[in-house]
Amino acid sequence: MTDERQDHGRRAALPGATPPIDALLSPESMLGLLMLGLVLAVVVWASPMAASSGLEGLGMAALLVTWVVALSLGTLHLLRGWLRDWPVGRVVVVIGVVVLAITVASGFTGWVLVGGAPGGHRALADFLLRLVLIALGMACAGSLVAINAARWQASRLAVAQAELRHLQARVHPHFLFNALNAATAFLPDRPREAEAVLLDLADLFRAALRQEQTHRLSEELTLARRYLDIEERRIGPRLQVSWAVDDCDDSIEVPTFCVQVLAENAIQHGIEPNREGGVVAVSAWCDGGWTMVEVRNPVSGREARPGRWAGQRIGIAGTRARLEAHLGPQARLETRLEGGEHIALLRLPPQATTR
Repeated sequence: MTDERQDHGRRAALPGATPPIDALLSPESMLGLLMLGLVLAVVVWASPMAASSGLEGLGMAALLVTWVVALSLGTLHLLRGWLRDWPVGRVVVVIGVVVLAITVASGFTGWVLVGGAPGGHRALADFLLRLVLIALGMACAGSLVAINAARWQASRLAVAQAELRHLQARVHPHFLFNALNAATAFLPDRPREAEAVLLDLADLFRAALRQEQTHRLSEELTLARRYLDIEERRIGPRLQVSWAVDDCDDSIEVPTFCVQVLAENAIQHGIEPNREGGVVAVSAWCDGGWTMVEVRNPVSGREARPGRWAGQRIGIAGTRARLEAHLGPQARLETRLEGGEHIALLRLPPQATTR
């Protein structure tokens, strides 16, 4: 049984995880914080409880808010290399300290540069107090962005891990029974083929029982090859397998079973229901820094009708969720029917390279 603390540590280290600081530094978050700061400036300066300082004070505050937001986000951007590995609680503390320090320093500097205002120290204290209130609002908003990003990422990865545990728990039970039956049938007359089936089956289950959430693309293609080798022996002449794998970057990491699931769908929904059988074609190539993996299989007119492929949607949807969780939103799994074939295409972005 995997310890929950170990599970949490792995979750934070997954390559697709979006650190809270990166969520805060996204264009949408930065624009939202700037707009929030300007709104807070208007609200604080227009408050009946605030000492009147006129439009000049409001304009100066708006200018300082823009400066504080830009300088704070710039400072956090410079620190993000360290903050990415920090827990969200520490990131929140750093956000608050950076925003408040820059706010006080900028407010005091601005006050000095414009020559102060009537009221002396009391007016300066009132001015800085209002700026601090605005800074606290922005720091709270930024912290909420970071916290919500961390929680959302954790929920996405929890779903992905549940899907992987489901795959690990099964590797499809009927496939296991079919493979064992095939090995048993081969034993009297073809013991070497029986041995090959059992060795391939052992490799599949060894991968299923590992704790790693991802592995190299070359390892995943080897896993799919083991699976298809077993099915090729079991089904016989009705199944032909074609491989066309170019030399791609071997540092690409993908979720475990992401290609094997596509091969499994090709057998279940393309070959087994088809009396004539057909060819399952697996291809992998590089295109402008992206890595493409494609699985093709034939479908007859009956199998190609709308709704025929509904039975595989859970596996496809789970694979899509795991791809996005581990490799980010640019990683895609596309499926389509074209020319009597079902085509599943994995698009792995350049940032999928993690080693």
